[in-house]
Amino acid sequence: MVRSLTPRYAVLRVVVLATALVVACSSNSQEPGVKSAPTRPSVAASPGPTVTTPSRRPQETSTSQRNVHEAREAHAATLLEDGRVLITGGLGTFGPISSVEVYDPAKDTWNTGPNMSQSRVGHSATLLRDGRVLIVGGTDEIGNISSTELYNPATGSLTETGSLLVARTSHTAILLRDGRVLIAGGNGLLGVVSSAELYTPSTATWTRSGNMVLPRAGHTATLLDDGSVLVAGGGDGFFKQ
Repeated sequence: MVRSLTPRYAVLRVVVLATALVVACSSNSQEPGVKSAPTRPSVAASPGPTVTTPSRRPQETSTSQRNVHEAREAHAATLLEDGRVLITGGLGTFGPISSVEVYDPAKDTWNTGPNMSQSRVGHSATLLRDGRVLIVGGTDEIGNISSTELYNPATGSLTETGSLLVARTSHTAILLRDGRVLIAGGNGLLGVVSSAELYTPSTATWTRSGNMVLPRAGHTATLLDDGSVLVAGGGDGFFKQ
């Protein structure tokens, strides 16, 4: 039901319109001493055919309506050098899974890859300088694992590349300037650990690095401009740090 304007609001509307007209007139006023040119009478144009101009719509961004082949959470996602995205492991419907999928944004498609050697959740996946992806640790159906694998996007294959010195999950993995990968902290077999390890791609070897001051899991590791790594926060199993 539409109600008519009350006298009070009707008066307000008139005042607003009058104010708008005053502002419009003041903006068109001439400077003192300057005469405006005489206004020429307008000539009505003869009616012509009506042309309808389609309204412009904002540019739309298309998104994929496809789903991953296997439902998962707490997986790892790595952007490859060719623009595709590698999805590894995670927690599936019935526990940790080993499946691998690759999303191609150019084709808007998901493709399955070879399974990893073990089911993994809470692992890390780091893009190396040569384009391969280093997959490290995590937890399977039994407990924390130490195995590591390399994914080669050129061949779509997975190969094992040694074992961690300490099985761990919820750790951090960061690519250093020299191409090595630093693995730090995480949950070990007997609780949260402070140990750190280095992976050297050229020799496919794992070596021990210095321990952190405190055991940490769920922390962050950030590569600084000077090449050092800032480790922050996390928990030791009892307290947040």
